Amino acid sequence: MLNAKTNALLDLLNRSLGICIASLLLAIMGLTFVDVIGRYFFNAPLKAAYEVIKLAMGVVVFAGIPLITARSEHISVSLVESVVPPAFRWAMNIFANLVSAVVLGLFTWRLWVLTERFWAYGDSTMFLRIAQYPFAFFMCLTAGIAAVFALANTVRLLGSTSARR
Repeated sequence: MLNAKTNALLDLLNRSLGICIASLLLAIMGLTFVDVIGRYFFNAPLKAAYEVIKLAMGVVVFAGIPLITARSEHISVSLVESVVPPAFRWAMNIFANLVSAVVLGLFTWRLWVLTERFWAYGDSTMFLRIAQYPFAFFMCLTAGIAAVFALANTVRLLGSTSARR
């Protein structure tokens, strides 16, 4: 079981990322609404709406990955789960978490390389000149956190004896 400090840290992460996601989704919705109204009724779209929405969507997606991984709530299709014995389901869950950890680790590494490139070249968006490296770093950080959660889920499953029966 998790200790109180770990639970408090997970709760803080859950709340802060949840607030970040909800706020960004509200901003994306408002920005899209204003852009559409301006485009169709006044023939004056927001020039940088695409840039802001693109960056915000990246943050929304990657902010959700650690939350989903910590709770083991990834989308899954259980075609064979009802016909296989519990021990095999246990092994399948361990395998899925290990694959998730490896893939998220690869994402983390490649996002780190991208962050360094954005930093070195000073890459920014076209209209608003928003630096791109902080967004790539945030994505790298959340992918790394999710990889750690996937490994923790694997260790938790390996320690559970009731699921093997």
